[in-house]
Amino acid sequence: MAAVPSYDDFELKERLGNGPLGILVTRVENKALLDDLIGFASKLDISVIVFFMDEAVKLINDTTWLELLPSNGRYSACQSSAELRSVVPHSRVEFAGQYHNALMVHDAPYLVSL
Repeated sequence: MAAVPSYDDFELKERLGNGPLGILVTRVENKALLDDLIGFASKLDISVIVFFMDEAVKLINDTTWLELLPSNGRYSACQSSAELRSVVPHSRVEFAGQYHNALMVHDAPYLVSL
């Protein structure tokens, strides 16, 4: 396995540019890592696009957490996944189809899948 390169904040900002950083979230267990990624991007003044699908749509039920997300991010969720899990809409997260996932992949120079 290849070694993972180590970058300081300046090098990461140079590589990511102005972003946005795309984050696909499919598992609830990755909430802490999602928080770290969003916080790190915010620290570097890089916006995020987050798409929730599968089990991760359950994170939308945590309205207190949603209110803490950076306002310059774009947040959407798979409507089918949400309906299957009885997740109700929230003003911070747009319910959409997989087209939004495809837009995120198109718009983000870098994508992380959790």
